[in-house]
Amino acid sequence: MLIGIDARMYKFSGIGTYLQALLKGLGEIDRENRYICYFSSKDANAFDPPAENFSVKIWDAPIYSLWEQAVLPFQIRKEPFDVFHFPHYAFPVLSQCPCVISVHDIIHYLFPQYLPNKLAYYYAKFMISACLRAGKVILADSENTRNDLIKHFNADPGKVRVVNPALPEASHSKEKSGGEAGVLKKFGVDKPYLLYVGNCKEHKNIPMLVRAFGIVSKKSGHRLLLSCKRDEVKGLGTLVEDLGLEPAITFLGRVEREDLMAIYSNASAFVFPSLYEGFGYPPLEAMSHGVPVICSNASSLPEVVGDAAVLVPPGSVEVMAESIYNVLNDEKLRKSLSEKGLKRSESFHYRAMAEKVLAIYCEAAKT
Repeated sequence: MLIGIDARMYKFSGIGTYLQALLKGLGEIDRENRYICYFSSKDANAFDPPAENFSVKIWDAPIYSLWEQAVLPFQIRKEPFDVFHFPHYAFPVLSQCPCVISVHDIIHYLFPQYLPNKLAYYYAKFMISACLRAGKVILADSENTRNDLIKHFNADPGKVRVVNPALPEASHSKEKSGGEAGVLKKFGVDKPYLLYVGNCKEHKNIPMLVRAFGIVSKKSGHRLLLSCKRDEVKGLGTLVEDLGLEPAITFLGRVEREDLMAIYSNASAFVFPSLYEGFGYPPLEAMSHGVPVICSNASSLPEVVGDAAVLVPPGSVEVMAESIYNVLNDEKLRKSLSEKGLKRSESFHYRAMAEKVLAIYCEAAKT
């Protein structure tokens, strides 16, 4: 088969991690089929084709752009693809190629208040509906996302398959390498600290985390690291000031993946209070480093963490604060969460992900 993969988001957020894991896995398990991977020019050098059956081409069409819809269908027709994988609902609607489409979540539909305008909401709604019509197979990251698509978009249950994403790296032990101290120094970080990784969009529920940390910080010498910018959430900076937490909270901004791994590894605990996730990579990443995880019991997160994390209701500041305090101060609990987390993370392997996706490519190409 000739398989096309839209890799324009290779370095972008969770979809980038998804693509990195998928391409790494396909590169290890498949030497028979040919792959053409389409990258943006700024990311193309980040991918080293793993074998001769992988090649790279450049697409500089921005996500959600007119060019994406007007030009990409004609570029796809230049190659005799048996199947094309779009890892996001932003796909060229007029493409005639048999396609597999990943719909990671329906955040833009469920939380329209967080979008810049109503047009963005209607575009997201239209594109998700178009995916469900056009895709030979729809890949959902979790049962939660699959159920959302069936409930809110009347998706064909037989067409929507759950393939859990994976990490592009194997699980790590808690052993530290010599280079990690340099990373912490680079960001001006002192241990001990709690960690949150992700953007700071409203559904991530960061103000709730800050309030919970405000309670814990009175009893603990830990800092809180947030891998986002202070101004990403309206009023967040003011909240930090009002609670007198400026000396105890560090906004890291965007962190390159290599540095992020060192920051994960040195955290005392990882906290993730999100209201909604299609999958939730950050808790899985934290578990892969043996870091105890505290996260909300919302949407797909219980699927991801299983019994390897402390689950809390995302609306309760007091319960979140109590859970953080218990994890920081109960060594037996910390050890149990660390061991369970490492074991849990190993069940999300990039080779297993790639094997499932490759089988779906074969199915889609034949239908």
